Amino acid sequence: MFSNYNVGYNKVKDMSIRDEILEKILDQLKKARSKPPCGLTITELAKNLGVSRTVVRMHLLVLETKDVVESIRVQKASVYYIKKEK
Repeated sequence: MFSNYNVGYNKVKDMSIRDEILEKILDQLKKARSKPPCGLTITELAKNLGVSRTVVRMHLLVLETKDVVESIRVQKASVYYIKKEK
């Protein structure tokens, strides 16, 4: 319908917001892998990504369900890390 008009819009990413957040969480966890304690808490991920902890929790649950990340309890917080490939 509007293909004949050049309105100067930027190309829309093929990636959804959900996919973008999942990818950013994985990137953050990969970066954390090289430094002890080799993982991040929900609060650290939320702060690094600029989103709420609820959003991070929801996306970590997706990654745990897909068997990509694991968590361990350290004191009173859960630390999430990328699961080692077998």
